[in-house]
Amino acid sequence: MGKAVITEVTRMHHAYICVGAFHLELKKIIRPLPFEDQNWNINDYKNNIFRVRNLINCADNVREKLLESDNPHSYEDWKQVKPSKIGSFTEKKLFDLLKNYCESTIEMIFGAEIIKNQYLNTGTGKKSLGGIIIDSKNFKFVLKDSPYKDHKQLRGQIIDHDKKIYDLPVTSLDLLNQYEDKQNDIEYMNKKFINSKNELIVRIGLGRSFTGKGKFSPRNYIQINGLIGI
Repeated sequence: MGKAVITEVTRMHHAYICVGAFHLELKKIIRPLPFEDQNWNINDYKNNIFRVRNLINCADNVREKLLESDNPHSYEDWKQVKPSKIGSFTEKKLFDLLKNYCESTIEMIFGAEIIKNQYLNTGTGKKSLGGIIIDSKNFKFVLKDSPYKDHKQLRGQIIDHDKKIYDLPVTSLDLLNQYEDKQNDIEYMNKKFINSKNELIVRIGLGRSFTGKGKFSPRNYIQINGLIGI
């Protein structure tokens, strides 16, 4: 039985969460998924099973046959029984581990054309999870009107090493909870998570194929899954 350290936990619809983890034996990012459901429940986050930096056990991978339409997510998808927490990493220990597996640009993560610095066409991309390492001065939190609800959306502006500027939604459950607990205080977010750091690993992910306003759109939107800084 292998071990993995959780690298990101993101908010989804209908009380689901999505989890990414670095498999310590295979040296790759996986997306643990339950056999009996499409994803884990928010209660698994509240019960402290799925938290960033938690060390979890990974049952032997028994993949179901995945359709090509599941690409690039099928690269990381990992069906298993619910794990348990067996230890934890410090933020520095996780940073030191993941920095060896980061790319310098977002485009390098996916190895495919990024359209309008926002999304990939479904079925393109070599993987759906990754990270870049940047100087903290090249990241900041911003607020923008949400396209779906009458409120402001927490987003992150990134300048990566090819000088491209990305403006992406934040889906990290930890960051969103902090933002909401502090009554949408963007200055607090930048001070705590950015200004006090020298370097940041920005965890980047792709959403599943997007469906909106009753229409299917064959796009995988890029999102910010988390920040790990020193």
